[in-house]
Amino acid sequence: MTTKHVRRFLEVGKDYPSLYRAGEVLSAPPAKIIGRDANELRKGLRNPEKANIALLGDPGTGKTAAVQAFAYDKDSVDHYLTLEINPEKVMAVGDDRDTALLVGFRNIVEEAGRYSREQNVIVVLFIDEFHKIAMFSPSLVEALKPILEKSALNNFRIIASTTFEEYNEWIASKNRALDQRFLRITLPELPEEVVLKILRGRAKQHKVEHLLDPNILHEIYRESKRILVSNSQPRASIDILLSMIGETVKSETMVNGQLQREFYTPQELGIASEYSLSRPLLKRIIQRTHSIDIDNTVNVHYVASQLKSRLFNQDQAIDTVMRYLEMAAVGFSDPERPKFSFLSTGTTGTGKTELAKIVSESMRLPLRRFDMSRYASEEDAGAFADDLFHSVWSTPNAYLLIDEVEKSSRKAMNILLQVLDDARLTDSENSDRVASFSGTIINLTTNLGSEVFHSMHKHKSETAEVDTELIYKALADSDVFETAVLGRIDAIVPFRPLPYSALEKIAISTLRDFIDIAETHKRPIKISKDVIPYIVTDRTSMDTERGGARDVKRNIKNLVAQVLANHITHEKEEAPIIIYIKGEPRFKFAHIVDPLNAEVALQACHSVERTNQLLDTLGKKLNIPLINEGLLLANNVSLKEHAGEIVRLVREGYNKFTTEVDGEEFKIVGVE
Repeated sequence: MTTKHVRRFLEVGKDYPSLYRAGEVLSAPPAKIIGRDANELRKGLRNPEKANIALLGDPGTGKTAAVQAFAYDKDSVDHYLTLEINPEKVMAVGDDRDTALLVGFRNIVEEAGRYSREQNVIVVLFIDEFHKIAMFSPSLVEALKPILEKSALNNFRIIASTTFEEYNEWIASKNRALDQRFLRITLPELPEEVVLKILRGRAKQHKVEHLLDPNILHEIYRESKRILVSNSQPRASIDILLSMIGETVKSETMVNGQLQREFYTPQELGIASEYSLSRPLLKRIIQRTHSIDIDNTVNVHYVASQLKSRLFNQDQAIDTVMRYLEMAAVGFSDPERPKFSFLSTGTTGTGKTELAKIVSESMRLPLRRFDMSRYASEEDAGAFADDLFHSVWSTPNAYLLIDEVEKSSRKAMNILLQVLDDARLTDSENSDRVASFSGTIINLTTNLGSEVFHSMHKHKSETAEVDTELIYKALADSDVFETAVLGRIDAIVPFRPLPYSALEKIAISTLRDFIDIAETHKRPIKISKDVIPYIVTDRTSMDTERGGARDVKRNIKNLVAQVLANHITHEKEEAPIIIYIKGEPRFKFAHIVDPLNAEVALQACHSVERTNQLLDTLGKKLNIPLINEGLLLANNVSLKEHAGEIVRLVREGYNKFTTEVDGEEFKIVGVE
């Protein structure tokens, strides 16, 4: 839109060199400005003495749009010329920055006043991000006071826009005299109904109204409020809509000076909707740009199967977690809070951190662990807030494991109040940056409240449900938790002490992992049936505070895996291995008190090739095929002696053979 005063400035502006270089005609709005009353600014600029406005609002509220609405309003265009000013464009070469800005700005305002008188128009100087002047030029700040004082008398006006925080930090808190020379106008965030009108106007402007799902603009607004917490409305919603429109453009060309666009169909976009601009595309855009699944797609059956196969004897914990994941999957979770927050509590080695690994892996979420012992003092609370912010800023869909919270300070834990309640946290170094936690799962862990589990373990209550109310009371009495933090956690998830049967399963699973790595076709590994009970019964502590799964895994690693690794490292030839218990283990002999009376040992065997050659040779001599069904021949006995035992078994009617381990004996036995 070109008004008579705009045309005049383009014609004669060069006669006012500083104003012309530093100022650009404020562009007309791309669409009708909705929700901003141009009269508010106009009334402020008509103040006969204090005609300078500090236009304040959060990022994205539309401060520039509000000035555009004023500049091109029908009651403004005949009387005002609004120029967007960049003082740095008139800095003299060679001067220091402070002096150059001061001199340049004085020339700008002098010419603005002269232009107003000579061209019969009131010049409005619009300075966006006004706080930067205070940051870079203290001299200019001081010079502004008399300039602002006399602006109305000199027939020009200034509109300075910035955010609340930056204005308070750089102007109001440091220079009250400068603040008092502005008339403050606060720009509130636009309400939903106005934002929806703006979005529809943008859709009309870009000729995509026919592509809109009837409910998509409301969904864009809702999700932008939840995810783009650093941006206010309408910018947050507009940004998402424009990204969606860009995604639907199949081609664009210029025809007779006009831009023409062709749009993809929903089928071409691969979305299940009759409209291209619909929720599936919204989900795709947010997933790509913010790594957040707005539909909370969770394969709950897969997650549940993983938990039940890898987490032993923790049915109550699994059921509690799955209930909340199921609610998230169908959209029942509060969009203004994290997807799910819970506190895993129980004695050590019961599976609290294992659950975090299983859920994050099965849901393909990045796992971010915070060792709360790093934030043990009150002074560390700020560091925790910073670490938490930066983690979620970079991975907004993370699984946050806030581990061993009893080791942190109460002040650090109170950082979680805002996170759990509002799903947001502000950057301590830049108040404009706000991280959204709405896509996160937050899992706190603690050993506090263990007396409840001690009592259960003492009375052998292995199947009874844990009373979480008792745990809640124990946590509330601790020095770490404010009841306000506990009240904002969705669930307390109890992990009961593990019975022998569960520890045995964990030992088997852990040992299997090591065997799978070490075992090859040439190096089969046989484990004595005594190894697992020796590890679990003789070597694992039953103390609920230091035993459990962690102790079992540690013993498998230290007592079995180390022996196996030592042998593999030093043995050049791949050959079968038998792992057994040497000595008299306590679990097996009632008179043994010392758990160290036995140890894990390893017996190397003759190679698979030699073993099979022996069977082949004997089979030909005996005129009967002999079959290896897991036969491992210890190499501390000659092949001739092994051959004699095999012949004896053949005469008893066997032609299939395996090896059994009984204590320190390795027996060749026939298989039916």
